[in-house]
Amino acid sequence: MKIWSKFIKSYGSDKRFNLGPSYSKILIDDPKLLSFVLSRYKFVSKILEGKKKVLEVGCGESFGSPLVKKAVNELYCCDYWEPVFASNKRIILDPGAFYILVSREAVHIPPECAAEMAPYLAMVGEFRVHYAGFFDPGFGNADAGGKGSRGVLEVRCHEAPFALEHGQSVGRLVYEKMSEIPDVLYGSDLKSNYQGQGLKLSKHFKKNK
Repeated sequence: MKIWSKFIKSYGSDKRFNLGPSYSKILIDDPKLLSFVLSRYKFVSKILEGKKKVLEVGCGESFGSPLVKKAVNELYCCDYWEPVFASNKRIILDPGAFYILVSREAVHIPPECAAEMAPYLAMVGEFRVHYAGFFDPGFGNADAGGKGSRGVLEVRCHEAPFALEHGQSVGRLVYEKMSEIPDVLYGSDLKSNYQGQGLKLSKHFKKNK
């Protein structure tokens, strides 16, 4: 509890934070593991205390990084993804592994609608297809600079390996009618990060040049 309190204080009493998909699952399945992770970060922060610059490689969701940041002058966190190559037009999803995939078809959300992708679809398979699947009005709309936009999927299976084939249905978009058309659509005028996207990570990641 003391470690958790220190972790919360490192964010500031007036701030909130959201757990990412990995640690959200840990919180549900094994809450004690969170304390163990924070204990390791606390141990590392004591070793590195006073250092000018520290690089954390493979930080994941940077769950305990604020503890280290308080002990050093500058902390740089980075992560990496290994490319996945299909064999015979399919890939094998390993249980617990996290995959960034892109939809084969373009996604188009009309200005008068919003949409959400169902995270699970029993008829497709025992895996989760996203953790934040909301699509704003105008996503993929040609007039808003989004022609050809693809849906980027955050895929994870849990119990057993799963074979995912190219072109296989993996999710379903549920469209909801807006009470009125928004004055401004999701798109280039707002510098929307995901309009017109193909396969890409979130805006929180920097691409190597």
